[in-house]
Amino acid sequence: MAAEGGAAPQSSSNPPSADPAWAHCIVVDMGRTKVQYKYCNRVLSGGVWRLKQHLAGIKGEVAPCSRVSSEVRIQFCQYMKEKKTSKINFVGHRKQVEGLLRKRTISDVLVST
Repeated sequence: MAAEGGAAPQSSSNPPSADPAWAHCIVVDMGRTKVQYKYCNRVLSGGVWRLKQHLAGIKGEVAPCSRVSSEVRIQFCQYMKEKKTSKINFVGHRKQVEGLLRKRTISDVLVST
């Protein structure tokens, strides 16, 4: 089925998940590993994390997009900062719980002997 105007059909017309980054690209393969960015039309692999870095302008695994609007860039910079903060909080909480469980297990062993 060809798209209007003779353009190649998209492999997926729906975003693969609820992640806001998928609205800024076209999925090239069904494995979601290759995407075409809507602003610069580059096709890159690496999934949604690289897509977010590209949109936010974060150098590292992928080059920053030179054509994305400042509004989108700011949106994804804030989004990634919030995700990083929530991950740090989660890891800290998990370590605290693991520590409490270890103490409890050690004290349970000492009491039962």
